[in-house]
Amino acid sequence: MRKRHNGHAAVIERRGADVELLMEEIRSEIHDRAWPSRPDVRLVTHVPPVDLEPTELKELLTDLVWASLGDPQAIGAKALVSGRDDGTTVIFSVVSGREHAFNNGYDIGKARAIAAKNHGRLWVDQSGSTVYTSFQKSGRH
Repeated sequence: MRKRHNGHAAVIERRGADVELLMEEIRSEIHDRAWPSRPDVRLVTHVPPVDLEPTELKELLTDLVWASLGDPQAIGAKALVSGRDDGTTVIFSVVSGREHAFNNGYDIGKARAIAAKNHGRLWVDQSGSTVYTSFQKSGRH
């Protein structure tokens, strides 16, 4: 596994996205764009690498985090990303501080398309405040 530096953080140069590195990049980019606000954007659990191109996983998570935040200047804006190892798959969740964050007209179609293209799934809970997506763990097909 070789790493290269892109100015912000190291990126894995193979299929198998390192979620911790991607989340640090996402948090930094969101804080830069939302300045002077500092919305609560964090990865709350260790997540094993998934079988997905890092650029695609970053795009998917960035879209879901922005949808979760809504207005990043709002008091209490947050996006808590977690994941769990379910044997052969990794299930991510993005929890918003807002009810109906993922049912308010924000288009998560791009994230859904990335999940489908990579044989993953994407679904929203009944309250619309949490979105889930699942992918194969890296190294398993």
